[in-house]
Amino acid sequence: MENPHNETKRTLLRLGVLAMCFVFLLCGGLLITELRQPDAVNDPAPTTTPTVTEPIAAPTAVPSLPAATFAPALQTPGVVHENRNVSVLGFQSLTIPADQQEISCCLSNSVRNKDFVYLVFELELNNGDGEYETIYTSGPVSAGESVTSATLTRGIPAGCYEDCVLHIQPYYISDDTPTNDINLSFVLNVI
Repeated sequence: MENPHNETKRTLLRLGVLAMCFVFLLCGGLLITELRQPDAVNDPAPTTTPTVTEPIAAPTAVPSLPAATFAPALQTPGVVHENRNVSVLGFQSLTIPADQQEISCCLSNSVRNKDFVYLVFELELNNGDGEYETIYTSGPVSAGESVTSATLTRGIPAGCYEDCVLHIQPYYISDDTPTNDINLSFVLNVI
């Protein structure tokens, strides 16, 4: 007779594999079918006469996923950057295996950011008492590129971690200066 504990482990493993397949399909779908924003939001402003604007604070969360745009602020006094919006992709949840540092994910820089900004992603774990722990930081991700696997700073115990943060820091390609960062809330499911 088969041990019921082994059957439970197999069932959990199957669910984990199915969840990761779902995440990959979702990320692929997001890349292929980015939601079309109104032209006034997505079409960049004319670049013939760039203008200096006051900094605009980015929202802390994006309720309508998967695509959103944020107006960048100028961070370097005296430097004029192209007046365009930064386009980002987010997700509502991420499922990863328990106690594993190597994970599959989909962190993408939209093709709309071509020749404008590259992005650096951070995954921040909500530890439950108002403190956040950065468990992953990417290198620079160019427009049209994605991070599909990541090495976490440590394995995460099984559980459901709510109010985690996908921190996105855009940098201007022209001079590597940062612009407004973006924080997107998500649920981390660890199975």
